Amino acid sequence: MVGQAGWQWPHLDDVLSYQTQKVVVIRDRRLGCLYALICAVIIIYVGVFQLLFSNEHFPRKVVTGTSRLTIQQPTKDGCDPNVEGCKSDFKSLEQLEYCKEYMGDTQLTGSYRKPCVFADRHSMAPNGMLEAHLLIPTVVESEVENKGCEPSLANGHNCDEEYKSNPSKESVFVADIENYMIHISHTYTRLSENGASDDVEGYYLECEKDGSKGGPDMERIVYGTGELKCDGKVNRRPVECLNRDCSFLTQERSSMGMSGFSKTKPAEAVASLVQGWARHGRRHVASMLSRAARMLNGKEMDQDAQEQESEDHHQHRHAARHGHHHQRHMIRNAQKVTIGADGHFISDKALSTRVNSSAVPVTPFSVDSKKAENQTKAESHKIQGTPLKEKMKAGVWALPKADVFTIGKILALCDLDLDATKNNAGKSLREAGTVITIEAIYSNMHPWTSFFGNVDVEYEYRVTRRPVEEMATEMYSQYQPNFPAQRILEHRHGLYVVVKIGGEFGSFSMAYLFVLLATSAGLMKVANVLVDKIAMWFMKMKSTYKDAKYHYTERVWEMQKNLDDLDNMVDLLDIPASDAASEASGGAAASGGDDAGGGGHAPIQPQQVEASF
Repeated sequence: MVGQAGWQWPHLDDVLSYQTQKVVVIRDRRLGCLYALICAVIIIYVGVFQLLFSNEHFPRKVVTGTSRLTIQQPTKDGCDPNVEGCKSDFKSLEQLEYCKEYMGDTQLTGSYRKPCVFADRHSMAPNGMLEAHLLIPTVVESEVENKGCEPSLANGHNCDEEYKSNPSKESVFVADIENYMIHISHTYTRLSENGASDDVEGYYLECEKDGSKGGPDMERIVYGTGELKCDGKVNRRPVECLNRDCSFLTQERSSMGMSGFSKTKPAEAVASLVQGWARHGRRHVASMLSRAARMLNGKEMDQDAQEQESEDHHQHRHAARHGHHHQRHMIRNAQKVTIGADGHFISDKALSTRVNSSAVPVTPFSVDSKKAENQTKAESHKIQGTPLKEKMKAGVWALPKADVFTIGKILALCDLDLDATKNNAGKSLREAGTVITIEAIYSNMHPWTSFFGNVDVEYEYRVTRRPVEEMATEMYSQYQPNFPAQRILEHRHGLYVVVKIGGEFGSFSMAYLFVLLATSAGLMKVANVLVDKIAMWFMKMKSTYKDAKYHYTERVWEMQKNLDDLDNMVDLLDIPASDAASEASGGAAASGGDDAGGGGHAPIQPQQVEASF
């Protein structure tokens, strides 16, 4: 078909052609190996990475929950400060480098060092602890304000200020703040599934800067670390139970079938262990194996050791119940602050120079001395034994009703130092304060094992610092010796710790599984097309491969036109229909023969019937 300007228009049979499947076996080992390699990568990506490791066939649902944060001063042997006879275990002010009372050599300037005071849990949070956030003061500025005026006829019953501010302020550091302990308890819920942190095992993420990365961390790539930034290796460490009374340990032993394990036969014991390992593949495998070995070898404890263990177990449970009873009434007890004991952060010298002689003298923070008389009553609440003290040195441990972090451990997880870390204004964190977020991320998805049914709930802590340059609050001092003539205000700077609950729960979905399988099939098709194009575009035998893959038929429209012309000629020449049909078929064969081999009769029509191969 030629246009007016002599331009060849594309034939409609070529433009509107139909492509059908044709199987061509290309016997080339290079192409076969390439296709097998691409298919192997697809299978590993979809089958291993997305299904077994990432559990992408489990749709995720957001987890919500509530949390509570409390604080406790360091105590001797880790006893409960609400128990009679429990004493605080502060470091001496002479050992704290930032205190004026420090006796050793220091690189801190004299202007930075301040007087230090001790504070117990009620002085740290006089308004109670019932929220998921808490300001932990590190420095307190006390200010005494005098009464401004009284409304009267002389001033027209009007006042311009209730109290007059005093430019002179007294600052003190809270001593040994790094050894204070915060207790975190929280719950989780997702539709009908809910629970508490006591019942599941917890972990925390810790950045190891000095350690080698050791290649890509696939779990970190898939599940991430949230806002935790780490230039080195991220370690996921368990929050170990300080004693044997944690609920998640009891449930784990029950689910593992460890109760009555020694009563079973060796073969049944091993089978039970293997089944428990399959359900909880990542939980304390080493301890399980050692326990099973002792049981199979018949090495049981003697009667005295069992009785001693039973007695220790009873004491720990009694301590947990008693501590929980006092914890529930903590808010009520926090308001019972006696004047001159635990009420404020102002020192004797500072108050005596700014308050008249009628003021009640102030004593520094300390634990009530009357508790010492009942010290023997608190012996059962103490944390004793070298292994337990070693766990406490880690700075993170679990109790039956809460997880415990020391302030020093929280700072270490954020890579902060109260004296060395400065804000943009040049103030240290001990002076200015900052915001720290502790995220408890819940999940029931586990690489490799969730595919086989392991959907046990667990959580992990991610501790990060927020980009806040200063954190402070103003409040009434709990100690007001000369009110209303004077009032004492406290400007508290410190660490504002916020606990958040998050995470996702997954549940099996057949639809999601089919989507992944369909994705795999689509990727296989892409691999087929890719290898085809490589064979026809880049291989040396590309023309041979192309001819073998594509086979073109004759243009059917022109063949039909030729047959119609033959019918017209038959009508004009009065040729019998049988002779015309045989002549038409012979002409078509002759045309095909001319194109394929170059011989045979000439076609009836002047147009050449093309055949491409």
